Amino acid sequence: MPPQNALYWTDIDGKLLYMKDFKNNNILSVKMTGRVSCIAPLVSGGFIAAIENKLIKLDQFFNNLEVLTEVFPWDSNIRLNDGRADRSGNYFWVGSIFLPRNKKKAGLWRFSSSGEIKKVVSNITTSNGLSWSPCGNIMYHSDSWSSKIWQYDYDSSKGEISNKKLFFSTNKKQGRPDGACVDTKGFYWSACFDGGRIIRVSPNGMLDKEIQVPMVKPTMIAFGGNEMKTLFITSYGQDLKEPDSKSKECGRVISLQTNIKGISETLFKI
Repeated sequence: MPPQNALYWTDIDGKLLYMKDFKNNNILSVKMTGRVSCIAPLVSGGFIAAIENKLIKLDQFFNNLEVLTEVFPWDSNIRLNDGRADRSGNYFWVGSIFLPRNKKKAGLWRFSSSGEIKKVVSNITTSNGLSWSPCGNIMYHSDSWSSKIWQYDYDSSKGEISNKKLFFSTNKKQGRPDGACVDTKGFYWSACFDGGRIIRVSPNGMLDKEIQVPMVKPTMIAFGGNEMKTLFITSYGQDLKEPDSKSKECGRVISLQTNIKGISETLFKI
């Protein structure tokens, strides 16, 4: 799949997928049949997407081509959440969220390019923050509701994790760790939901910097642009309905220019 010069994002509760074409500044929006929580590009073109409790294949215009697998039986209290391919492109990882958030009923699954789905992590509430170190031998994963980001040793040849350890914990002021990415230096960037900021954490788990953003609930961050130095940030939009909200940017997508280079997403090989 060649570079598209486009930005893709999802409005989960709105059941919408978006694409902004930077060549002509047009924005495509497509209504989906369910809540799409994440999408990732495919080597063959188009995308893999998580919708409710299934993984599906979409073409470049978000037309549904086929259901790849049912991750778990339908349950109105649980849906899929954050997901992405590892650095090898052989495995797509996707987690779930338990919407009442009062029990640890969510998990994390590994979907292989051969079509096998396997539950790898259990006993969490909100799976988020998936990303890998530049060389792919470390995997990061957060449980937003516990405000903890975990680090694993990662075997990309088998898609296996081991040696779980706490990487970083956010405090109440910082908010909860949501979507994330890693830059070329191996620093981990996390969108801090309810904290109105983005944090950058060093490979050894030390806070490097905090960037205040004009929305209370940033949800995901990704590097893009011609030099991979533009940081795109999505946000939760419910505050738009709250008259006392101080954040006029809630629900919007913004971009920040940085002097730090990010890493392109790996194409999944399904």
